Amino acid sequence: MYSTSSPHGLFGTTDAIHENSTHTECQSRRTPTFLVFSVLPTLSIVINGFILLAIVLYRHKLRQNHVYCLVGNTLLTNMIFSLLALYQILNLYFALDGYPDTEAVEKQGVVRNDARLWWAFYRAMLTAMFLVMCGNIGVLVSAIRDTSHGPLLFGSRALELSSKNRMDHGRKLAKMLSGFDRKRRQRRTWFYIFLVWLLPLLYVISAPLGWSCGWSCICLSGCYQHSQLDTLSHRHCSRVWPPMRHDWLFVGVTAWVICVFVVVAISWRAFTATKRHFQFCQDRVVNGNTSVVNQNICDDIPPASYVKSPRHRSLMRSRQVSGRTLSSLRYLIWITVLFVVCTSPAMVLMLYDFFSDTNPSMALGNGCLCVSFAYCWICPLLLTRCLPGIRSALSSLLLKICKGGVKTQQRSIVSQVQSTNENM
Repeated sequence: MYSTSSPHGLFGTTDAIHENSTHTECQSRRTPTFLVFSVLPTLSIVINGFILLAIVLYRHKLRQNHVYCLVGNTLLTNMIFSLLALYQILNLYFALDGYPDTEAVEKQGVVRNDARLWWAFYRAMLTAMFLVMCGNIGVLVSAIRDTSHGPLLFGSRALELSSKNRMDHGRKLAKMLSGFDRKRRQRRTWFYIFLVWLLPLLYVISAPLGWSCGWSCICLSGCYQHSQLDTLSHRHCSRVWPPMRHDWLFVGVTAWVICVFVVVAISWRAFTATKRHFQFCQDRVVNGNTSVVNQNICDDIPPASYVKSPRHRSLMRSRQVSGRTLSSLRYLIWITVLFVVCTSPAMVLMLYDFFSDTNPSMALGNGCLCVSFAYCWICPLLLTRCLPGIRSALSSLLLKICKGGVKTQQRSIVSQVQSTNENM
């Protein structure tokens, strides 16, 4: 019935199924109901793409460009995840990596040998996007926290130099310190982006190199024929996430759990530190409390009676910046909760498939994948509500589109009038 070959991979040999087998029958997904699911990733691509376009076109108007660079990376990750998921749905419906021209519907979903490497790669990439999305939240929290903490420290140093020494070299030194902080944050941003993508990509590359069932699975949907599921001697291949191996998926789930715990720890630490700093400055401004001892930029600042002093203005600015940062961190915490809720079903299903001897339906895997799109929809909306620069860029883009539509309508009216005059 089958002929086998043994291509050598990174983790040993696997069995290959001869593509000319005439008895192979795979479950077909060519139903209109299944194709409806393609609307979900398409909507995600439109939402994230439109906001990303606004950020790219009006990036010169955005302050704190390193933060919006990370926001753009987050939106780009959501788009890549949605594109891969859309390809997965279309691949199951149209059998793009199978035999779509075959008349027998049950034979269209048989995997072609020349498509197995690509099949393993894009499925692994789709899984690794969960890790990239989780890492993006962590670096956004760190960047927003660093954006408020850095300028406040250097601003306090600048005021100290200006008050102790009125000479020009004090102001020049303060300006140099602020510029150094800006460059440092830009370098750190690019390092964060590099690190967020590097580790998942190394995890992805291992799949097409051999740590997968790309040469063992027969069908695009479910890996094996439905009639063989109960008679297979080996269970190392996933039926809900083909053509990946169970141990490969278990490593991904473990990395996801670790990443979530790290992001939660970073978010909680940043939120509590910013809230403590805001409350301290609030007490100094409102109550004029000078008995509070804390080693930060609000130390040794006169009480609220010295309203016109430079140090009091620094305290007011510190309270204002801390309040904005606190509001932004609240939205990022909601984004973290949303990510965990929307991606947990897929992770739980992979874990269940690893420990269970049963054969869960691939429809469960596709359903859990669709739940993840809720994060891709709501995340850009929360980021827009969180960061005023995104709202400004979106307003400018919408205004430009509206003006372009009005001008086009005016041109069409003028051309119609001219043609009418010529006919007369």
